[in-house]
Amino acid sequence: MRELVGNFLASRKEEQPFLIQKLVKIPSISGTSFEGDVQDIVEEELRKLDAIEIKKWEPKLSELSKYPLCPIRKDGWNYDGRPNVVGVLRGTGGGKSLILNGHADVVSAEPVGEWKHDPFGGEIKDGKLYGRGSMDMKGGLVSMIYALKAVSEIGAKLRGDVILESVVEEEYGGGGTVATVVEGFKADAAIVCEATSSDSIGIASGGSRFFRIRITGKPEWPHLAHYGVNAIGLASKVYSGLLDLDRERAERLAGKHPMLESFRAGGMRGPGRPTNMTIGIMRAGDWPATVAGWAEIEGRIGFPPSETGSQVQNEIENKVAEVASGDAWMKEHPPIVTWWGARREAYELDSTAPIIGTLNKNVVETFGKCELFGTSSASDAAFLAPRVGNYGGIPTVSYGPGGAGAHTFDEYVEIEEVYRVARALALTILDWCG
Repeated sequence: MRELVGNFLASRKEEQPFLIQKLVKIPSISGTSFEGDVQDIVEEELRKLDAIEIKKWEPKLSELSKYPLCPIRKDGWNYDGRPNVVGVLRGTGGGKSLILNGHADVVSAEPVGEWKHDPFGGEIKDGKLYGRGSMDMKGGLVSMIYALKAVSEIGAKLRGDVILESVVEEEYGGGGTVATVVEGFKADAAIVCEATSSDSIGIASGGSRFFRIRITGKPEWPHLAHYGVNAIGLASKVYSGLLDLDRERAERLAGKHPMLESFRAGGMRGPGRPTNMTIGIMRAGDWPATVAGWAEIEGRIGFPPSETGSQVQNEIENKVAEVASGDAWMKEHPPIVTWWGARREAYELDSTAPIIGTLNKNVVETFGKCELFGTSSASDAAFLAPRVGNYGGIPTVSYGPGGAGAHTFDEYVEIEEVYRVARALALTILDWCG
């Protein structure tokens, strides 16, 4: 069977770049109807397989709200035209089940003028396929699809089920994967095919929270500006306080999470810190001739498995309150902190977990080596691995073809890695499911 897998994938090797191109040429930015266009292609590919069961549905906010850390967005949001697609190859019974999970959406390509390659052109050069989402993660989607094709086409009679999940909205919060969890899809293990690079398996992932801080000042017109209280200045104080907290946290947690802390090159690999705070948006005022009467700060904080989201939220709220207490105006008009967007918990698998051993063996067989790593970034694995209420608790790893440029200019995926990852995944399906 293993030899048949290799032969099948070798015979279809030239097809894979064309499918990636087809997907990359669709600007499936998270939250847009183009996500649905990608899903139509995924469904079309899956329907070519014998005996596959396909469920395609548009998630409902009312269903997502069953997940304790959702809904991600409560108002003015829907999944019309943005369906999930799940294909299931049923086993004969007595084997272990496996989820392969990947997302159809991408982040914005702006500023497009900085790209040397058309972000939605799918250009191939020197073994690299360029385009927004090529690495993150349409290359991974194609590896998943071809792994399943290989197992199906060689006539393998699996004992356990294989569940391929192509989901929407990973980049904008994870609603697609949350919908699969609430829908009842679960397995004995899961592989999220994010771009780890083909010889590396992610076994740990940070959690995350998104925050918004509303700061109130006192507006005044120009000739009385000296009587106003400019919210921009107040926001600067809050910003400085948040930077102090970020440094404090990095020092306190240093050395406690080696899997998340080691420096490595490329992909999702560890950034050298188990926690990072990002201040991504600051806005203030509505008119240049009026003292800014309000300001808002929006950001994200990532945290390691030794912390919970609730603990981290309390730290930020306490720091904002501390800054406010040192300012006469903010002491009487305290900033308001709200939490919005995806709420992910962190996790780290024991390196002896069976799914790690099974996948590791096949990665080594395919590539000659394998490295285990962690990242303080978060992915949809956070909705599968951590136990949250009655959901999750699935041993989950990340593994997919690498490249460079995810979330920046000139993103590309290594075409050879897409092919070889498909092989490692297919062999893992045979071994894991029986």
